Amino acid sequence: MGYQGNLFLYDYDSSTNLFLGIDNGTDEVLLFDREGTVSSQFHLSKDGPNAISWAMGWGFFKGQFTVMDAAKGLLFFSREGEIVKRMDLNPPYTFINGLKSPVHAFGKEMAYIRPERGEMDWNGQSEMFESIYKSPILEVIDPETGAIRTTMDFPPGTIYEDGNYYHWMFPTVIPNGKEWLVYFMAEQAYHVYSKEGDQLVFKKTVDLEIEDAIKIKGVPMANMEDYYEMSIDNIFGRIQNLYVLDDQIVIHYTKGMEEEKVKALPRNTVEEEAAFFRQIKNYLAILDMDHQMVQKDIPVPQGIILSSVAENNGFILGLKDQDYFGVEEDKVTFYQMKLLKE
Repeated sequence: MGYQGNLFLYDYDSSTNLFLGIDNGTDEVLLFDREGTVSSQFHLSKDGPNAISWAMGWGFFKGQFTVMDAAKGLLFFSREGEIVKRMDLNPPYTFINGLKSPVHAFGKEMAYIRPERGEMDWNGQSEMFESIYKSPILEVIDPETGAIRTTMDFPPGTIYEDGNYYHWMFPTVIPNGKEWLVYFMAEQAYHVYSKEGDQLVFKKTVDLEIEDAIKIKGVPMANMEDYYEMSIDNIFGRIQNLYVLDDQIVIHYTKGMEEEKVKALPRNTVEEEAAFFRQIKNYLAILDMDHQMVQKDIPVPQGIILSSVAENNGFILGLKDQDYFGVEEDKVTFYQMKLLKE
């Protein structure tokens, strides 16, 4: 599509067949179709009647561009970039970090990653994270009454039970009918829940068993201030994206990089850092709908930056990395990719 900028793909709406792209440098929002025709284009405002304070996550909700704002709650936009509806989430609350999706439909209610409620005690972060590591993942709001509750209890048997600090979990939740999936930053596994009544109930954990992946390192909760320095050279393997397609589940993951190699590669400039991350190879795994592994360690073609977006027809969308190909084009190219059986 004819656009010059740092555009990345964030969502796809099957009811309108529109893609959501956002320029990470300018906060420009574009809605466009498969041919690259832009039907809506506007900037997220920092002042005025349509201002946002801090966008924690964005995406489509029932065909409408939606933002989870750190202070204003859920904001629903028109195609012209105007806020046409706001849903207050009853502050005070704090989102620890960014979200991959702003909100999900949950029957007549709406579900989103649970924020921390009440006034934050930043001097007691070890106690805070001990609580986070065993608290429900989702918060649910009734849009008619404003009543708020939680669901999706923290899954058992995770790495977050060992008493160490691993930063926030960066949970990514994927609804799939009666079955909901969630994965965390520090694990090479995902967790399966079933919708039973008005609750999401834990069923099982699916470990990808990537034997040669680098493991994350943690620090004791009492020494969490040491985590940043310790983690600089800990480039660990992790799930990057999870796609639920018609008849299979596809996992996009990395294996990380050995610490000796990490230390040997320069990361002092933007160019060096970009070259560094291109050294980290990307892979796909395929599981059937019963969560049984079919195949793993399928290399992702180099020069393609996979997005979190998959279409209903099974295509996964990726961005052409112009730097990798050594070109500077006056357009943005997205690839549709599909796994084929040999």
